[in-house]
Order: sequence, then structure tokens, then C-alpha cells
Amino acid sequence: MADKTIYDLGLHESTKIVSKLGTQSNVEYKVTRVPGGWLYSTVAQTGRAAVFVPYNDEFKKIQTPGEVFK
Repeated sequence: MADKTIYDLGLHESTKIVSKLGTQSNVEYKVTRVPGGWLYSTVAQTGRAAVFVPYNDEFKKIQTPGEVFK
């Protein structure tokens, strides 16, 4: 089974995204689907941070040729 994208997540379901920033170590984000968008959160030595990202289908891949976004 392929990994889920953020668009495939159910309400309150989460996935992990690992991002490498320059020469720094990997940064790991927990992405949770919430009403109206996603909650991106990370934990670092300095504390925990979270940000709400509103839903946007700009980067959603079309699943079928007939699928139309409104």
C-alpha cells in the first residue's frame, strides 16, 4: 500500500513528514487532518510548535481523468 498523502487523511488521522533543511539534521513533522485543514506540529529541544494550514487542493493530484475540483 502506498503512503497516504495529506489529502488522503481522515479526520484526526496523522502522518509523518521528514524534511531536510540545508546542512541541518532532518526535521520531522506530524501532520494531522482537522476540520478545515491540517495541523503541522514538531517537537524540538526548545519546545513544541504547531501551525494550522487551511485546506487548499492546489497540489492535490487528480485521481481520475474525469475528476473535477470545485
